[in-house]
Amino acid sequence: MAKSSVPLPREHGAWAMVVGPAIVGLSVPPIGGVLEGVSSGFAGAATGSSVGATAPSSIASTGGLPLFVGGTLLLVALLALFCLQYVVVRSVTAKRRDPSLPKWAVVYGAVGAIAGATLVFALGYVELLAIGAIAAVYFALHLVQVRKPGRREHRALGFELLTVAVLCLGAPAGAIVAGASATGAGALWAYVLSFLFFAGSVFHVRAIVRRLQKKSAEPETIRRFELARESVLWHAAIAVFVVVVGLGLFGDVGPNHSTDALAIRTGFLAVAFLPAIVRAMWTAVQLRRSAWNLKTIGFIELGCTVAFVFGAVVLLGELWIG
Repeated sequence: MAKSSVPLPREHGAWAMVVGPAIVGLSVPPIGGVLEGVSSGFAGAATGSSVGATAPSSIASTGGLPLFVGGTLLLVALLALFCLQYVVVRSVTAKRRDPSLPKWAVVYGAVGAIAGATLVFALGYVELLAIGAIAAVYFALHLVQVRKPGRREHRALGFELLTVAVLCLGAPAGAIVAGASATGAGALWAYVLSFLFFAGSVFHVRAIVRRLQKKSAEPETIRRFELARESVLWHAAIAVFVVVVGLGLFGDVGPNHSTDALAIRTGFLAVAFLPAIVRAMWTAVQLRRSAWNLKTIGFIELGCTVAFVFGAVVLLGELWIG
Protein backbone atom coordinates (compact mmCIF):
# COMPACT_ATOMS: atom_id res chain seq x y z
CA MET A 1 0.00 0.00 0.00
CA ALA A 2 1.49 3.30 -1.10
CA LYS A 3 2.29 5.82 1.56
CA SER A 4 0.01 8.83 1.30
CA SER A 5 1.61 12.25 1.11
CA VAL A 6 0.65 15.21 3.24
CA PRO A 7 -2.11 17.18 1.45
CA LEU A 8 -1.04 20.82 1.22
CA PRO A 9 -2.54 23.70 -0.77
CA ARG A 10 -0.74 24.23 -4.06
CA GLU A 11 -1.67 27.90 -4.43
CA HIS A 12 1.63 29.50 -3.46
CA GLY A 13 0.17 32.98 -3.51
CA ALA A 14 -2.52 31.96 -1.03
CA TRP A 15 0.14 30.93 1.49
CA ALA A 16 1.54 34.46 1.34
CA MET A 17 -1.96 35.89 1.79
CA VAL A 18 -2.36 33.86 4.98
CA VAL A 19 1.01 34.70 6.54
CA GLY A 20 1.70 38.21 5.21
CA PRO A 21 -1.28 40.13 6.65
CA ALA A 22 -0.87 38.41 10.03
CA ILE A 23 2.77 39.50 10.26
CA VAL A 24 1.81 43.04 9.29
CA GLY A 25 -0.92 43.06 11.94
CA LEU A 26 1.46 41.82 14.61
CA SER A 27 3.54 44.96 14.10
CA VAL A 28 0.67 47.31 15.03
CA PRO A 29 1.31 49.30 18.25
CA PRO A 30 -1.33 48.79 20.99
CA ILE A 31 -2.01 52.54 21.12
CA GLY A 32 -1.46 55.21 18.51
CA GLY A 33 0.74 54.64 15.51
CA VAL A 34 2.06 56.74 12.67
CA LEU A 35 -1.01 56.33 10.42
CA GLU A 36 -3.60 56.95 13.12
CA GLY A 37 -3.59 60.70 12.54
CA VAL A 38 -3.07 60.76 8.77
CA SER A 39 -6.57 62.02 7.95
CA SER A 40 -6.24 64.82 10.49
CA GLY A 41 -2.69 65.52 9.36
CA PHE A 42 -3.98 67.54 6.37
CA ALA A 43 -5.79 69.84 8.78
CA GLY A 44 -2.66 70.04 10.92
CA ALA A 45 -0.64 71.17 7.91
CA ALA A 46 -3.11 74.00 7.26
CA THR A 47 -3.06 75.25 10.85
CA GLY A 48 0.59 74.50 11.61
CA SER A 49 -0.39 72.27 14.54
CA SER A 50 0.62 68.71 15.20
CA VAL A 51 -1.83 65.87 15.64
CA GLY A 52 -1.44 62.85 17.83
CA ALA A 53 1.50 61.21 19.49
CA THR A 54 3.43 58.22 18.37
CA ALA A 55 3.29 55.16 20.56
CA PRO A 56 6.28 52.90 20.99
CA SER A 57 6.43 49.74 18.97
CA SER A 58 4.14 46.86 19.88
CA ILE A 59 7.14 44.71 20.69
CA ALA A 60 8.28 47.16 23.32
CA SER A 61 4.75 47.72 24.64
CA THR A 62 3.58 44.16 25.04
CA GLY A 63 6.88 42.46 25.71
CA GLY A 64 8.83 40.34 23.21
CA LEU A 65 8.02 36.90 24.62
CA PRO A 66 4.21 37.31 24.94
CA LEU A 67 4.03 38.72 21.43
CA PHE A 68 6.23 35.95 20.07
CA VAL A 69 4.12 33.24 21.71
CA GLY A 70 0.83 34.80 20.65
CA GLY A 71 2.08 35.48 17.13
CA THR A 72 3.35 31.92 16.73
CA LEU A 73 0.03 30.49 17.92
CA LEU A 74 -1.84 32.79 15.53
CA LEU A 75 0.25 31.73 12.54
CA VAL A 76 -0.15 28.05 13.48
CA ALA A 77 -3.92 28.47 13.77
CA LEU A 78 -4.22 30.33 10.46
CA LEU A 79 -2.07 27.86 8.55
CA ALA A 80 -3.83 24.84 10.05
CA LEU A 81 -7.27 26.20 9.19
CA PHE A 82 -6.05 27.13 5.71
CA CYS A 83 -4.92 23.54 5.17
CA LEU A 84 -8.20 22.28 6.68
CA GLN A 85 -10.32 24.19 4.17
CA TYR A 86 -8.13 22.86 1.35
CA VAL A 87 -8.62 19.28 2.49
CA VAL A 88 -12.38 19.70 2.88
CA VAL A 89 -12.80 21.35 -0.52
CA ARG A 90 -10.62 18.70 -2.13
CA SER A 91 -12.67 15.91 -0.59
CA VAL A 92 -15.83 17.53 -1.97
CA THR A 93 -14.57 18.24 -5.48
CA ALA A 94 -12.15 15.35 -6.16
CA LYS A 95 -13.31 12.81 -8.74
CA ARG A 96 -11.51 10.02 -6.88
CA ARG A 97 -12.04 9.48 -3.20
CA ASP A 98 -8.88 9.82 -1.13
CA PRO A 99 -9.22 7.81 2.10
CA SER A 100 -6.46 9.82 3.79
CA LEU A 101 -8.30 13.15 3.59
CA PRO A 102 -10.60 12.61 6.63
CA LYS A 103 -7.55 11.80 8.74
CA TRP A 104 -5.79 14.98 7.68
CA ALA A 105 -8.96 16.99 8.20
CA VAL A 106 -8.97 15.81 11.81
CA VAL A 107 -5.26 16.62 12.21
CA TYR A 108 -5.52 20.11 10.75
CA GLY A 109 -8.76 20.81 12.59
CA ALA A 110 -7.29 19.69 15.91
CA VAL A 111 -4.14 21.79 15.50
CA GLY A 112 -6.15 24.86 14.51
CA ALA A 113 -8.66 24.37 17.31
CA ILE A 114 -5.99 23.94 19.97
CA ALA A 115 -4.01 26.99 18.83
CA GLY A 116 -7.16 29.08 18.46
CA ALA A 117 -8.61 28.00 21.82
CA THR A 118 -5.31 28.84 23.53
CA LEU A 119 -5.37 32.33 22.02
CA VAL A 120 -9.00 32.99 22.95
CA PHE A 121 -9.47 31.27 26.28
CA ALA A 122 -5.98 31.01 27.79
CA LEU A 123 -4.52 34.29 26.52
CA GLY A 124 -7.80 36.23 26.44
CA TYR A 125 -7.93 37.41 22.83
CA VAL A 126 -11.72 37.16 22.71
CA GLU A 127 -12.02 39.53 19.72
CA LEU A 128 -10.59 36.76 17.56
CA LEU A 129 -13.96 34.96 17.82
CA ALA A 130 -15.62 37.59 15.61
CA ILE A 131 -12.94 37.19 12.94
CA GLY A 132 -13.29 33.42 13.16
CA ALA A 133 -17.06 33.72 12.67
CA ILE A 134 -16.59 35.77 9.49
CA ALA A 135 -14.09 33.24 8.16
CA ALA A 136 -16.51 30.39 8.94
CA VAL A 137 -19.31 32.08 6.96
CA TYR A 138 -16.98 32.52 4.00
CA PHE A 139 -15.89 28.88 4.23
CA ALA A 140 -19.51 27.72 4.16
CA LEU A 141 -20.19 29.94 1.15
CA HIS A 142 -17.10 28.56 -0.57
CA LEU A 143 -18.29 25.00 -0.05
CA VAL A 144 -21.71 25.83 -1.50
CA GLN A 145 -20.09 27.32 -4.60
CA VAL A 146 -17.66 24.47 -5.32
CA ARG A 147 -20.39 21.85 -4.87
CA LYS A 148 -22.55 23.31 -7.64
CA PRO A 149 -21.96 21.30 -10.84
CA GLY A 150 -20.99 23.36 -13.83
CA ARG A 151 -20.69 26.56 -11.78
CA ARG A 152 -17.44 28.48 -11.48
CA GLU A 153 -18.33 31.44 -9.29
CA HIS A 154 -15.52 30.50 -6.91
CA ARG A 155 -13.07 31.24 -9.72
CA ALA A 156 -14.63 34.54 -10.79
CA LEU A 157 -12.96 37.84 -10.02
CA GLY A 158 -15.54 38.80 -7.42
CA PHE A 159 -15.03 35.61 -5.45
CA GLU A 160 -11.24 35.90 -5.74
CA LEU A 161 -11.38 39.38 -4.24
CA LEU A 162 -13.72 38.12 -1.53
CA THR A 163 -11.17 35.40 -0.75
CA VAL A 164 -8.43 38.04 -0.47
CA ALA A 165 -10.65 40.14 1.79
CA VAL A 166 -11.17 37.16 4.12
CA LEU A 167 -7.53 36.06 4.13
CA CYS A 168 -6.46 39.62 4.96
CA LEU A 169 -8.47 39.36 8.19
CA GLY A 170 -5.20 37.96 9.50
CA ALA A 171 -4.10 41.62 9.75
CA PRO A 172 -6.65 42.67 12.43
CA ALA A 173 -6.16 39.26 14.05
CA GLY A 174 -2.45 39.99 14.35
CA ALA A 175 -3.21 43.46 15.71
CA ILE A 176 -5.39 41.90 18.41
CA VAL A 177 -2.55 39.61 19.46
CA ALA A 178 -0.22 42.65 19.47
CA GLY A 179 -2.50 44.30 22.02
CA ALA A 180 -4.47 46.62 19.73
CA SER A 181 -8.21 46.67 19.03
CA ALA A 182 -9.56 44.96 15.92
CA THR A 183 -11.44 48.17 15.08
CA GLY A 184 -8.61 50.54 15.97
CA ALA A 185 -6.79 52.70 13.45
CA GLY A 186 -3.71 50.47 13.40
CA ALA A 187 -5.65 47.28 12.67
CA LEU A 188 -7.73 48.98 9.99
CA TRP A 189 -4.63 50.39 8.30
CA ALA A 190 -2.95 46.97 8.40
CA TYR A 191 -6.04 45.47 6.75
CA VAL A 192 -6.32 48.18 4.08
CA LEU A 193 -2.64 47.99 3.15
CA SER A 194 -2.77 44.18 2.98
CA PHE A 195 -5.91 44.12 0.86
CA LEU A 196 -4.56 46.71 -1.58
CA PHE A 197 -1.37 44.73 -2.11
CA PHE A 198 -2.78 41.21 -2.35
CA ALA A 199 -5.75 42.23 -4.48
CA GLY A 200 -3.17 43.73 -6.81
CA SER A 201 -1.50 40.33 -6.97
CA VAL A 202 -4.81 38.82 -8.08
CA PHE A 203 -5.17 41.32 -10.92
CA HIS A 204 -1.54 40.80 -11.92
CA VAL A 205 -1.82 37.00 -12.06
CA ARG A 206 -5.11 37.20 -13.97
CA ALA A 207 -3.37 39.28 -16.64
CA ILE A 208 -0.65 36.65 -17.05
CA VAL A 209 -3.20 33.81 -17.14
CA ARG A 210 -5.11 35.60 -19.90
CA ARG A 211 -1.90 35.86 -21.92
CA LEU A 212 -1.13 32.18 -21.42
CA GLN A 213 -4.64 31.33 -22.61
CA LYS A 214 -3.83 33.23 -25.81
CA LYS A 215 -0.53 31.43 -26.25
CA SER A 216 -1.09 30.80 -29.95
CA ALA A 217 -2.07 34.41 -30.68
CA GLU A 218 0.37 36.52 -32.66
CA PRO A 219 1.89 39.39 -30.60
CA GLU A 220 0.68 42.05 -33.05
CA THR A 221 -2.93 40.88 -32.63
CA ILE A 222 -2.85 41.70 -28.91
CA ARG A 223 -3.51 45.30 -28.03
CA ARG A 224 -1.13 46.90 -25.56
CA PHE A 225 -2.58 46.75 -22.01
CA GLU A 226 -5.63 44.85 -23.34
CA LEU A 227 -5.10 41.86 -21.05
CA ALA A 228 -3.82 43.87 -18.09
CA ARG A 229 -6.29 46.74 -18.00
CA GLU A 230 -7.60 45.81 -14.52
CA SER A 231 -4.08 45.37 -13.14
CA VAL A 232 -2.86 48.68 -14.57
CA LEU A 233 -5.84 50.61 -13.20
CA TRP A 234 -5.58 48.99 -9.75
CA HIS A 235 -1.87 49.64 -9.39
CA ALA A 236 -2.25 53.18 -10.70
CA ALA A 237 -4.83 53.71 -7.95
CA ILE A 238 -2.34 52.31 -5.42
CA ALA A 239 0.26 54.81 -6.63
CA VAL A 240 -2.21 57.64 -6.03
CA PHE A 241 -3.00 56.16 -2.62
CA VAL A 242 0.69 56.14 -1.65
CA VAL A 243 1.07 59.78 -2.68
CA VAL A 244 -2.05 60.87 -0.79
CA VAL A 245 -1.06 59.00 2.38
CA GLY A 246 2.46 60.40 2.09
CA LEU A 247 1.02 63.92 1.96
CA GLY A 248 -1.07 63.08 5.02
CA LEU A 249 2.05 61.97 6.87
CA PHE A 250 3.85 65.21 6.07
CA GLY A 251 0.82 67.17 7.23
CA ASP A 252 1.40 65.77 10.71
CA VAL A 253 4.73 67.52 11.34
CA GLY A 254 5.11 68.83 14.86
CA PRO A 255 6.87 68.28 18.19
CA ASN A 256 6.15 64.54 18.07
CA HIS A 257 6.83 64.05 14.35
CA SER A 258 9.99 65.38 12.74
CA THR A 259 10.24 65.98 9.00
CA ASP A 260 13.12 63.51 8.67
CA ALA A 261 11.22 60.73 10.43
CA LEU A 262 8.13 61.29 8.29
CA ALA A 263 10.25 61.21 5.15
CA ILE A 264 11.60 57.84 6.26
CA ARG A 265 8.07 56.56 6.95
CA THR A 266 6.92 57.70 3.53
CA GLY A 267 9.93 55.91 2.08
CA PHE A 268 8.92 52.64 3.73
CA LEU A 269 5.38 53.10 2.43
CA ALA A 270 6.91 53.33 -1.04
CA VAL A 271 9.06 50.26 -0.32
CA ALA A 272 5.87 48.33 0.45
CA PHE A 273 4.14 49.13 -2.85
CA LEU A 274 6.63 50.42 -5.42
CA PRO A 275 8.03 46.97 -6.43
CA ALA A 276 4.50 45.67 -7.02
CA ILE A 277 3.55 48.75 -9.05
CA VAL A 278 6.68 48.43 -11.22
CA ARG A 279 6.06 44.68 -11.62
CA ALA A 280 2.47 45.22 -12.77
CA MET A 281 3.35 47.94 -15.28
CA TRP A 282 6.33 46.02 -16.66
CA THR A 283 4.16 42.92 -17.10
CA ALA A 284 1.49 44.94 -18.90
CA VAL A 285 4.08 46.24 -21.36
CA GLN A 286 5.53 42.75 -21.93
CA LEU A 287 2.23 40.89 -22.43
CA ARG A 288 2.73 40.73 -26.19
CA ARG A 289 5.56 38.27 -25.65
CA SER A 290 4.73 34.61 -26.25
CA ALA A 291 7.24 32.97 -23.87
CA TRP A 292 6.84 33.29 -20.11
CA ASN A 293 9.06 31.81 -17.42
CA LEU A 294 6.66 30.88 -14.62
CA LYS A 295 9.49 30.28 -12.15
CA THR A 296 10.81 33.80 -12.71
CA ILE A 297 7.29 35.19 -12.28
CA GLY A 298 6.99 33.32 -8.99
CA PHE A 299 10.29 34.68 -7.66
CA ILE A 300 9.33 38.23 -8.64
CA GLU A 301 6.00 37.83 -6.87
CA LEU A 302 7.78 36.51 -3.78
CA GLY A 303 10.16 39.46 -3.82
CA CYS A 304 7.29 41.95 -4.06
CA THR A 305 5.54 40.23 -1.15
CA VAL A 306 8.65 40.34 1.03
CA ALA A 307 9.11 44.03 0.19
CA PHE A 308 5.50 44.76 1.09
CA VAL A 309 5.62 42.95 4.43
CA PHE A 310 8.94 44.55 5.34
CA GLY A 311 7.82 48.06 4.42
CA ALA A 312 4.43 47.73 6.12
CA VAL A 313 5.91 46.24 9.31
CA VAL A 314 8.47 49.02 9.65
CA LEU A 315 5.90 51.71 8.87
CA LEU A 316 3.10 50.49 11.13
CA GLY A 317 5.32 49.20 13.91
CA GLU A 318 7.41 52.38 14.17
CA LEU A 319 10.52 50.20 14.07
CA TRP A 320 13.95 51.81 13.54
CA ILE A 321 12.36 55.22 12.99
CA GLY A 322 13.15 58.16 15.20
